[in-house]
Amino acid sequence: MDKHIVALGGGGWMMGEVQSKLDRYALDLTGKEDPKVCYIPTATGDADEAIQRFYDSGLSSNLTHFPLFKPDLNWRSKLQE
Repeated sequence: MDKHIVALGGGGWMMGEVQSKLDRYALDLTGKEDPKVCYIPTATGDADEAIQRFYDSGLSSNLTHFPLFKPDLNWRSKLQE
């Protein structure tokens, strides 16, 4: 099984586009109908509004985020998921 890590620096759901071509391309790489997606909100400084926009994006039902400015004590296990 091929695995992919796709890093994006904006566009798609972040710019208010619902199901943009960029989002669809990244999700299609997984080959799964409902892939796991993790948002790392570094550029926004872990802004609550940006995190909420991510969860409201409808990209998948398997969404999570990884804060860098508000560290999670279980960061290793969270990233390994």
